[in-house]
Amino acid sequence: DAAPDSPQEMVDIVGSLCENNDKFAVQRPLPTVNLGDLLVIQDTGAHGYSMGFNYNGRLRPQELLLRADGIIERIRRPETLSDYFATLDHVAPDPFEPPRTPLN
Repeated sequence: DAAPDSPQEMVDIVGSLCENNDKFAVQRPLPTVNLGDLLVIQDTGAHGYSMGFNYNGRLRPQELLLRADGIIERIRRPETLSDYFATLDHVAPDPFEPPRTPLN
């Protein structure tokens, strides 16, 4: 929580995708942030799990539920690379195993 008289700056709040519409706020005055500060955006809609997709190979995040009593509960685990590739029908080498030496 920033103090009411804390310095402000005009900022854009953007997502991590390489899209021109991946923006939450444009030219909005906000208190100056420092490395490690958190910005909470409630009700993000398309940036939530239910509307998300694996664009540019991005894995879906975990989902947390804030209960009325203040307890935070994880209700969905984060997606893994194995999850991401699980629906492919072709056989591909495991990217985490060293390459095999061809037989002569």
